Amino acid sequence: MIRRLCCLIPLGMIVLLFMQPIAHPLVAAQSGDTVVDAQSAHVANGSWASALSLPNSNLDSIAVIDTTLYAVYSQSGITRLARWDEVAVQWVLIQADTTTDSWRSLQVGADGRLYALRTTHSAALPYRITVLAGSAWVDVTTPIPFSNFPLDSVVAVRTNAIYAIDTSSLMAIWNGSAWTFTYARTAEDGSIGEIHNLYRCGNSLYFTISTTSQVNEHGGDVRTWVKKVALSTNSLSNIGRLDRLGGCSGQTYYGWAERTINIGTETSVTRSFNIGPAEANPYITSMVQIGGYVYVVGYFDTIDGVQTGSVARWNGSSWEGLGPIFQRANGTPWQVMAWGHQVVLGGAFFGPTGSARNVTAWSQNLPYTTYSPWLSK
Repeated sequence: MIRRLCCLIPLGMIVLLFMQPIAHPLVAAQSGDTVVDAQSAHVANGSWASALSLPNSNLDSIAVIDTTLYAVYSQSGITRLARWDEVAVQWVLIQADTTTDSWRSLQVGADGRLYALRTTHSAALPYRITVLAGSAWVDVTTPIPFSNFPLDSVVAVRTNAIYAIDTSSLMAIWNGSAWTFTYARTAEDGSIGEIHNLYRCGNSLYFTISTTSQVNEHGGDVRTWVKKVALSTNSLSNIGRLDRLGGCSGQTYYGWAERTINIGTETSVTRSFNIGPAEANPYITSMVQIGGYVYVVGYFDTIDGVQTGSVARWNGSSWEGLGPIFQRANGTPWQVMAWGHQVVLGGAFFGPTGSARNVTAWSQNLPYTTYSPWLSK
């Protein structure tokens, strides 16, 4: 199985400026913030934009560079890269698949450039990383040399610092001219299991590792934890967290495991919140820290009993849904990021108002005096 770039990203896993005064997510709300009872419904009133819709299509991924929103989606069997033109109020095609190649799994590197995963369908080693140059994709790597196990995820830091992991034990590192290998799972980690979800935060990469201790012919005990890759040295180390990281800000890290949202340090969890019930099988697809908020999307109805819908944010003291509430019946968003003063979602859904398809943006209803659209990330 291949996952999307950047978190990466299921090829089958992105960040926001906002209009409110910034408050640290672990600090109690300041004067003027809204605090609610933990068991009551709480909604931040706003509106969902329908103009961004991509009807009759299957969205692969979205990404934002500066003020430009990009999307990769398939329509009528052809995968397309497009950008949103705010003047013309429409999607503008940049490039479509060829008969031999396709491009998908968008991500933004630390260098501010747009990267994608190129697939050459007939090749023995089909995947390489490309960067958008003007209106065309340009290869920046040779094929990723995984032959024994499938590619799981990739993170592009710069054109000469690209990292990829397979689903078993290997990490491949591109240095600008060649791929080199390192073992992402060591002997003490065990030999039965997998690695997945490569993710960049600050000057480090993180991925989740799971191993099974063979107990009998029916299986064994599964252990899951997070490993860290220091970008300065490419050295590996175990950290104390047992979840999947979704974002960080300074010394505060955000993640999730199964049905739990976790907030804490790099090595420990200090606060946890439970999602539910969404037909008794709730799950999280993406998380991002934007300004003074932590945004979470997926397939759920509540967080610690608060009726939020499947798009919610932590305001420093309580959880609130983004209104009108995004119900699970609307479908599932799997990406959330910043786009100017808006929160943009990508996934497989129709919006709460019934007209937004697969891509939509939310903006909060605020008094004019609080409007400050370009706060730094």
